[in-house]
Amino acid sequence: MASSKSSVRLALDASITTELMNATMAVVAEPGAVFVHQLAFDPGSRDDVEPATLTIELNATDAQEARVFGQELFSKAQSLAGGSPRIATVVWVAPLVHSPESSHRFLRRAKDLISDEEFDLAVVAAQIHLEVQVTTLVRQAIEPDPSPLIKVLMARERGWPPQHEASQRVLEALFGVKVTAFPGWQDYKTHVKRRNDVVHAGASIDRESAEASLQAVSRLWLWLNENAQRANFDHKHSPRSG
Repeated sequence: MASSKSSVRLALDASITTELMNATMAVVAEPGAVFVHQLAFDPGSRDDVEPATLTIELNATDAQEARVFGQELFSKAQSLAGGSPRIATVVWVAPLVHSPESSHRFLRRAKDLISDEEFDLAVVAAQIHLEVQVTTLVRQAIEPDPSPLIKVLMARERGWPPQHEASQRVLEALFGVKVTAFPGWQDYKTHVKRRNDVVHAGASIDRESAEASLQAVSRLWLWLNENAQRANFDHKHSPRSG
């Protein structure tokens, strides 16, 4: 099975040290190590609401292999840094666009824009992140199917925005869930209106609203990602596919 680019985010139960960062880089540079595209440490929030995290973009054949590779890499880094290896909590495992640039860059950019008090642009960047990631999930789900209809779907250039009815039908068919059943659907609709007000009317956005948009988008993406992985697992293990 061919490998593809995945993102693994691990929540750390301790602060990030220089020794740990250097050890992680050393593990990645070892001969025969899993190919890693990017590493990103985030110290989390000062009030400990958000933990410190390590995000690894690497090559793997599927989500399970990506999860194992990420945990193994972090375990080796902890040992090299002089600590006792501990299993980290997995925040997400997600497919990425196979390109030199990280398709998570819009999520990072949204956070940076909030820090820079560019709240309106943060809302727009958050929506770009969601649409890129949803399109990635759809493409990953339909790529194995060689039918002409699937090729037409893959050629679609405008992605699969979850707020559009046509996109909702595709996502339900692929992942077995109604997008409107997402627990934070109303929050997401509020975000979409906020984003449209910025793009089409130059609306001004405050910090609280920008943070709410980022949270709504992140929650919806992770919810869709979990359902996509579950649908993929069920398909692989169904009697018909076996």
